[in-house]
Parts: sequence; C-alpha cells; structure tokens
Amino acid sequence: QFKERKTAQYWRLDRVPFDHWKGNAAFPELEFRWMNEASSRMAALLAGEVHITDLPGDIQPQAERAGMKRLQNQGNSPRVMGTFRCCYYDPQTKQWPLYPDDALTNIKVREALNRSINREELGKAFAPRRAPVYVTHFSPQRLGWDPTWETRFAEKYGYNPDRARQLLAEAGYSAAKPLEISMVPAQLTYIASGPDIAEAVAAYFRAVGVKVNLTSMDPATETAQSRAYKLRDYVRMQSTSSSLLDGMITWNLNYNTAGNGYYNPEVIAMSEAVNREIDPKKQDPLLRKLGEWAFNNYWDIPLWWVPQEVMVNPQIVESWTWPAAGSGGWSHFETIKAAR
Repeated sequence: QFKERKTAQYWRLDRVPFDHWKGNAAFPELEFRWMNEASSRMAALLAGEVHITDLPGDIQPQAERAGMKRLQNQGNSPRVMGTFRCCYYDPQTKQWPLYPDDALTNIKVREALNRSINREELGKAFAPRRAPVYVTHFSPQRLGWDPTWETRFAEKYGYNPDRARQLLAEAGYSAAKPLEISMVPAQLTYIASGPDIAEAVAAYFRAVGVKVNLTSMDPATETAQSRAYKLRDYVRMQSTSSSLLDGMITWNLNYNTAGNGYYNPEVIAMSEAVNREIDPKKQDPLLRKLGEWAFNNYWDIPLWWVPQEVMVNPQIVESWTWPAAGSGGWSHFETIKAAR
C-alpha cells in the first residue's frame, strides 16, 4: 500500500495511487525520523512534529497528562535479556571455548550475575507492564515449555546478593581481584529505555563486587568484533520479538557469526537435532531438553516479556493494530487509522 523514499534524515512511505487489495491506507504518506534521544522524541510529540513515538515508561505518564494516548501491540510481546559474549565455538576447528580462561565460562560467575539482579525492582522502574521470562525465548504458548521452570525460578535465579558474592568468591574473585566485565549501554530494539536498563544492571553487578567497564561502541563495530570472536567477558542487554527457534539461533546459539550467550558443543548438538525435525510433536521434547539445559546452565540473563508500546497524538491517530512478533516489531503500518 506504500512505496518508499529514503534519505539520511527520514524514511518516507507514499500511499500507492490505486486501490490496494488489502485496503487503502488512511494517510497519504508516513514519514519515519531517526531520533535516538527519548527527550527529543517526547518534545517532538508534544510539539506536533511527530504523531507516533516510543517513550520510556517513566515519561509515558507525562505524555498522557499532555493528552497523548498509549497504544499496545496485539501479539506476543518482545522479551528483554542479557546475553553473554564470551564462549565462542569455532566451527572450522571445532575448538570450544576459544578462550578457556574467560570468566563467563564459569557457571558460578553466570549464576552470580543472575543472582545479583533485583528483577522486581528493575521491572517496576523500566517495565511496569511486564511478564517474567523464566527461560529466554520459551513461554507457555510455545513448544518445549516446562511449567516447573516457573516454580523453580526463585530458587535458581532469585535476587540474593550475598549468594552472588559467595559464588564469585568460590570462582576465585575478591575485592583485590574483582571479576571484570564490559558492557555497552546501547539502544534496545523496540525498548525505549535500553541504555538505562543496561546502566541499572551494571549497578547491580557493581554492588556485589564486579568491576564493570561501560564502554561506547557503535553497532557496526560491536557486530564486527563479535563476529571476529574478539569480545570477551562481555555482557550485552538485548531484546527481540523473534520466534523461539530464531531467537535461540540468533541470541544463544549463533556459533557461526556472533557468539551470543553461553553454550557448548552439547547444546549445539541439541539445537541441530531440533532443526532436523519438522514434526512439532517430535520437536517438543527436544526443545524441552534444550530449555532445561539453558535453565540449569544460566546461558543468559532472562528478564521479562514486555508489551511493545507507542504514544500517539489522538487528534491525528485513532488506533494501530500490529503484532510485534515474528521477525519484526514495528510492522503493519497500513493498519494505522486516522482520528475522525
């Protein structure tokens, strides 16, 4: 229903000059502007310069008091997690891990980082309408779900800074020799408060004695270093709305290109067994086995499912129905309805 025009400043979609089989879009054009700062997006929304934008949860009430309206996606929500970039597998040499001395190869370290985070406190601040993630990418609506993960989560992942310090000590770290990791407070896909979440998580790590190096790195450099297996003892906050299999392959099992999450040849073999099976009934127990491995081995830092939300000017936009699931979060722009 739209044809595109793109520049460095904007991406513009023009309505096609004929009746489209799916129906005609409500607006003659849609223009997308690149605005990284939440405060800039907020100011533009209130000034009428933009009519739809995503805002962090802490300033959404301010927008609502100014007459703006919050809209939420209709399908499975994006999920937020922390990924470990450390434990690379070289598919050419079959060597794993490439760096045996990396701290994140130690399960006690991965558990300690999970134990250091107060998910309830963090969620109230950054994800007020959250639902917990017990094993990243898995949910009761997807294949491979084990309901015991929910009941066992507090025991395995619950906030316990004293236990986190004990685990770090058992792994050989102390005030004289602290665990040292790197983080980038980067934007998260579909999540407006991504940098703030990363900095808050870094504060939890520091509270249990971890030395956190917050570094600035542009996405292209970060991707290139990850694909070259150069990022070591690196924790990256991440978000995705992908399917279960796509999410695991990209964020937890990508042993060919990115090295996200903790995994080993055993879990690679389990994932390949899933990919060889096309019958969902046969995939289900294989996925449950893989999920149980992930749960017990702390392959990342699961946080929450969150609704994908935007603030709109109700004088211009009446509604927008979009799923925010699958391969993309922002989609179905033809369903944006104009205010009457």
